[in-house]
Amino acid sequence: MLRARFSSRRDVGYAGADFRVYGYMRVADAVRFYSAIHARWDAAQLAEDLQATGLGLELEVRRMKTVYQRALVLALVSAARPDTLVIERAEQFDVPAAVALLERAVRRAAQVIATYAADAVPAEALFDVVSPANEYAAAP
Repeated sequence: MLRARFSSRRDVGYAGADFRVYGYMRVADAVRFYSAIHARWDAAQLAEDLQATGLGLELEVRRMKTVYQRALVLALVSAARPDTLVIERAEQFDVPAAVALLERAVRRAAQVIATYAADAVPAEALFDVVSPANEYAAAP
């Protein structure tokens, strides 16, 4: 229900749990594609995020571990500078470079909605409110 509420809005950057860049693209291809469709694109921010995460432009997406594919999506979504950033299953960012990217993205965003698995514990320093999963499903 969270996806139904937020994924189609233009002011929201949505990093869904199953969102991936097309597997046969290289990171450079994804950067070219996504930068062309976002008016508020921040190329410098993306370059810093990719470098900090260790994602080189020559990498093929299909050869990357899932956590790095998720990190790439988050970096691309964040570079579009959305008003609200939605991150599903944030506990999947479970390697140090991906955790660092998640922290950077959350700290930069004006508003963040992040979901975690029921047994996961979100980083208290990153989030102000931990709500039941159905809170946004019921909101208008």
